Amino acid sequence: MCNRFKLFFLILAAVMLMLAACTSGDELETAPPAQSSENETAVVDARQDAEPEPETDEPLDPVELVFIDASSDWPEERFRHVLADPVQSKFPHITVSFIPYSAGIMEKLITSGEQVDVVMASTGLVSNWVLRYDLQFDIAPLIEKYDYDLSLLEPSSVALLQELGDGGMYGLPMSLSPATIYYNKDIFDLFGQAYPEDGMTWDETYELARKLTREEGSVQYRGLLASLQHLVRLNQFSLELVNPDTLQADFSNERWRPFIDNITRFYQIEGMNPTQDMLSYVANQRKMFIEDRTAAMWLPVSTQHTQEELAGMNWDLASFPEFPDMPDVGPQPYPNSLWLTSISEHKDEAFQVMAFLTSEQYQLPFVEEGQYISAINTEKMRNAFGANSPMYEGKNRAALLPKKLAPAVPITQFNSIADVNIAGAITQVILGNQDVNTALREAEEKTNQTISEQLGK
Repeated sequence: MCNRFKLFFLILAAVMLMLAACTSGDELETAPPAQSSENETAVVDARQDAEPEPETDEPLDPVELVFIDASSDWPEERFRHVLADPVQSKFPHITVSFIPYSAGIMEKLITSGEQVDVVMASTGLVSNWVLRYDLQFDIAPLIEKYDYDLSLLEPSSVALLQELGDGGMYGLPMSLSPATIYYNKDIFDLFGQAYPEDGMTWDETYELARKLTREEGSVQYRGLLASLQHLVRLNQFSLELVNPDTLQADFSNERWRPFIDNITRFYQIEGMNPTQDMLSYVANQRKMFIEDRTAAMWLPVSTQHTQEELAGMNWDLASFPEFPDMPDVGPQPYPNSLWLTSISEHKDEAFQVMAFLTSEQYQLPFVEEGQYISAINTEKMRNAFGANSPMYEGKNRAALLPKKLAPAVPITQFNSIADVNIAGAITQVILGNQDVNTALREAEEKTNQTISEQLGK
């Protein structure tokens, strides 16, 4: 009997031990972890201190950026549609204000201490609108800070701006100025002449212009008109206007003479009847093509005409004339750039806006509208120009830019003085008032005298 009781109690004890073990196991799975030691706690705290705090959604301080148009290419409505509204959408805390072009406006703004953050100007205008007032600012550190990829932009334009910045950079190229022949098909049809073709030489263009310079029904038609100053500024021979080291003009280069001879012959065709006003003011020649419609071909060199300007005209495009020994080579690059000023108090915000305005993300729909030719150097952006624009439907859009751009000459703060004086010299030769050598010598003397006066201020 005792043995049975002993056996019973042994079995009962074993069962109770098993139940205790099972209960203890469940408690281990569900119980909270043991407290960390002081050393473990210190490691956790250090790791938490090393990790960045999560970003907050606090609103950014409002910023106003002032843009100024140096080219008169940006009516306020266009500026709002193409620039201000997209910037406001991308950067809600940034408001973009606009100062339209007007003569003498920059000097007034600088004198009165007004805010100007970004100047919209071509490389031909940067001398008078930026360098003249010492407004240039090197954005190279900002390019590095925001990891901006310059390799996406047209390389000769980037090189030109870097040369101007002496290794740094003062602006970002946003668009490229077209270099093309605009022509009026109706005038060609009137005189039974074939339309100009891509790849024509200057000699072929001259022969065509000669055949189209005629009087019909008491209306004098002219074969070709051109902007003399822009032909000089962007000359295909890459002739230097002002030496960047000496800041002196030297027009003794032997290639200046054939360059001038090539231009003057177009205006010496019988029936051209050039006048001082016609040659000195490009607006007068533009009017003859756009409003009067008495010019068969128009070579503005740097202008992209609008749908309103060409409304009702039967027009098209042909590539820029070439020299036989320089096939496919057009004028020098002429980028329209965004220049960050030294007086801007919001340089980081201004650069971020400039970077956005030179991005494919922003530019593509406006390039497809035909608003401008992008400075982004990709086949996609080249082919995109005017793709969704009724204005360019069926037009020779490929002729807007040459296959090759001539090497760019250095930009100085005095280039605009030089190109005005050379254009004036060409005018005197066309009008028969001076020979080429005399005109060039006097243009050089006049340029250097003006440079000396300005340096002496």
